[in-house]
Amino acid sequence: MKAMRIGLTGAVLTVGLLTVGEPAAIAAPAVGAAVTQQAPTQVPAPTPVPDPTATTPAPAQGAGAGEIGSVSAVAAANGQQAAQSAATPTVTQFSSPAEKSQAIWTGRGRPDRLIIVRRGSIDTVQSGRLLRHNVRFVSAITLRTLSDYVPSSWLSIDGTTARLSAALVLSTGVTLDVGAPVATLALTGGAAAPAAATVFTGGGAVLMHGVTVVSADPVTGAPMPVGPGRPYIVVSQGGRLDAADSVIGDLGAVVGPKSFAGLTFDAGSTGSVVRTTLPRNAEGLMLDQSEGVRLESVTLAQAAGDGLVLHGDKATTLVGVTAQGNGKSGVLVNGRSTPRAITGITMSGNHDYGLVVVGQAGARISGITTTGDGAGGLEISHSTDVAVNGFSANDEPTGVYSHVSSARLTLDNVNVMGGRQGIVIEKTTMGMNLTQSRVEGTELGVSLGGHDMRMTDVSVVDSQTAVAVQRGAAGTIVDRLTINGGKDGFIANPGTTDVVLRDLSAAAVTNTAVRALSPGEQISGGRIDGSNTGIDVQAPTTLTGVTIDGADTGIRARTTSDVSASQLDVVAVSVGINIADGTPVVLSGSRVQALESVRGNVSERGVNDLSLPPLSVLGAIGVPLVLLAIVLEMVAAIRQRRRSRGRNELAGPGNPTVPPLRTHHRHAAAAR
Repeated sequence: MKAMRIGLTGAVLTVGLLTVGEPAAIAAPAVGAAVTQQAPTQVPAPTPVPDPTATTPAPAQGAGAGEIGSVSAVAAANGQQAAQSAATPTVTQFSSPAEKSQAIWTGRGRPDRLIIVRRGSIDTVQSGRLLRHNVRFVSAITLRTLSDYVPSSWLSIDGTTARLSAALVLSTGVTLDVGAPVATLALTGGAAAPAAATVFTGGGAVLMHGVTVVSADPVTGAPMPVGPGRPYIVVSQGGRLDAADSVIGDLGAVVGPKSFAGLTFDAGSTGSVVRTTLPRNAEGLMLDQSEGVRLESVTLAQAAGDGLVLHGDKATTLVGVTAQGNGKSGVLVNGRSTPRAITGITMSGNHDYGLVVVGQAGARISGITTTGDGAGGLEISHSTDVAVNGFSANDEPTGVYSHVSSARLTLDNVNVMGGRQGIVIEKTTMGMNLTQSRVEGTELGVSLGGHDMRMTDVSVVDSQTAVAVQRGAAGTIVDRLTINGGKDGFIANPGTTDVVLRDLSAAAVTNTAVRALSPGEQISGGRIDGSNTGIDVQAPTTLTGVTIDGADTGIRARTTSDVSASQLDVVAVSVGINIADGTPVVLSGSRVQALESVRGNVSERGVNDLSLPPLSVLGAIGVPLVLLAIVLEMVAAIRQRRRSRGRNELAGPGNPTVPPLRTHHRHAAAAR
């Protein structure tokens, strides 16, 4: 009998312990109650606040996506999670749902309301306190299904519009599907950050397809302005977001000095954004150390800050990205440097630059087009070994700007049309190679102020000043520069050193094709057609093998230092070489032809041809003189007729006609 009582007592205790340890397997949660699983050694969870608006759905059969799992399914899931936890022990493996929820609530900025969707449960948390712990199995869930497990004031659906008024966090293995039949998802906010219905993927995933996601004022329903309480979307570490054919706009917050983009891919996250527009966000889209995100046919417009921020991201794919009308730059590349490819982006009308690259090493920029941005097309700073290929800037204040200790830049196939400055290399840039590029219709085509700069096969058309080597520049080599039109061609300013200009081709420059003010400048080869002055020398210069044809003055020399000129071929209209008093010029092996071949003192060496220009040039000079003579003759004839009419009127009917004066014509004929 005693043994029977002992056995019965043991059975009762066993059942009791099972009941305490596995409440989820015994009964479904009551309305407004919190179901917890707590280890005996831990402090009891805080008493949950009852939610009078909450409704608990009836348990569904099976354990499919979006359904409450059966007892066996939940037990199996819990067993699997327990096995995983045992394999990799953590501090929170024995935490109660209330403690886990509170930890998540703290890590997500302490929102006023929080929905946590795990593979085994859906929790609702208010001000850090667990309201309900719905035990269920989740793999994929829709907004419609989720609304069945949270208060209607937190998530409601009216027709095709869903309204979320609580922050949302997903856990690993959970996918939230946002799409048809929902066409609009409104995320409400408030005056302060805790009121924002921000969406965090956590380690889970979000699918968006054919949906518009916007912020909503909790009272008016209108999109919210940028502020601390405006919601946003974060793809967390280990999480994923895939959006297609959607709009993600009027999102993103500014809390103190920190700005949150409308959509952010955090470190270790991934996903894709395809055929999607992100308008009017605080910052349009940020990839913050993400991995393998694909952006295709994405438009980032009218953000308060930058349109797209690439911050230390890896293996990002960019295809057909557009950034327009943003409050700062169209695209900002910064953060930890990776040998990234920046390509396939079109930028226009942004307040600052179209594309800004800061602190990068080995970046490869290609297939970029910028138009009409406020500060310029491309800005490169604190960057090294950056390669730019296939870049176009249209009507930009500055097409390309390199500064702040950038080094070893390669610019190839750069095309700048219109604007104030085409390509500007500031004095702190060390090493630049500009090749196969064209600048047209700017005030200043290319400005070179750095060290160790090289230009090869660059064309500058119809710019007021084609190329200027700025004070402080050193080691500038320019090969095969082509200048067509404009006021001034190539200018090497005082205070520069080691300037070399080779094989220049300049035509139709109205003022001066080359202005040499750099001590020790070397000018060799090339051809200058037209211009008022071919070469203006104001510093010790070496001229070799240059051809000048059709300039009014071929070479003007004004310096107290030596000027060496050899193998020149100068055919000028007025003066071949104009040498100021006190300028030492040595001319050797050259041909200089003009009405006045040399003006001033020149030291000749070897054989030089100093003569009048050929008949073709004299003929060109004579044509304007002949035309002038014809015009003067016509003016004289008109004046003579007027005088004759005047005399006839003075003679009157009774007076004999005054004969015209012919002496003037005879003298004119004699003069002719």
